[in-house]
Amino acid sequence: MLKTIIGTIFLLGMSFSSQARSFDGFYIVSGNKHSIDRFKPYISRVEAKAIYFGVDVNPNAKSHMLVKDEILSHFQQRLCATKCKGNILVMGWSIGAKFVPYLLAEFPNVKFTVVLLDPMDGAPPFTQANSAKYPMVTKKVKLASAPHTLILSAEKAKAIGSLGIGCDIDGQNYPLFEALFQTTATILPEAGHLDLLQGPFGLLTRMACAKGGVPAELTLERSLDAFEKFLQGDYK
Repeated sequence: MLKTIIGTIFLLGMSFSSQARSFDGFYIVSGNKHSIDRFKPYISRVEAKAIYFGVDVNPNAKSHMLVKDEILSHFQQRLCATKCKGNILVMGWSIGAKFVPYLLAEFPNVKFTVVLLDPMDGAPPFTQANSAKYPMVTKKVKLASAPHTLILSAEKAKAIGSLGIGCDIDGQNYPLFEALFQTTATILPEAGHLDLLQGPFGLLTRMACAKGGVPAELTLERSLDAFEKFLQGDYK
């Protein structure tokens, strides 16, 4: 059964980065029940309250529509104050990114800054087996004016892992998001799907996704560098 990690809140009095950008809030939607600790390197570079929602994808999961409603409610209750106005940084990783457009559509008064880490509009291999639970949603969500968005994708996400599956399949990766947000995705060379987050990961998780062709620490370093430049307006 799908589980959500709700209510983990980090109040950051200050960022480790002297050039940190300030936001009214930092909302993270992860495509797994990983701990918020996986995102600490990004959180440390932002002056904001960070709130985390983790999605556990498995064959017995709830439909994405129920998860979508849970995320909208969680955002409303935990972060969206003062009639849902403000400047909110929202980050989506993996299948968690597929729910970000719903936030933008549901809360038009919020000024969103969007960062998508290896976004996917599906959850292979369960998408094919449970198409009713995991329908493609990216093309169905129409945004009047999508905000400027940073999309970072792992080049090795399509590679087959030790369990014989990949963490991405054709038609469910960043090109759909790139078209939706009218921006250009940057592919991180030789990066694995997990490398954009802070490790280490358990054996089963590492077997599910192909290992990157360069050390994971290097990929995370590159991702964080792009993240910081984007927040400062220097990213092209």
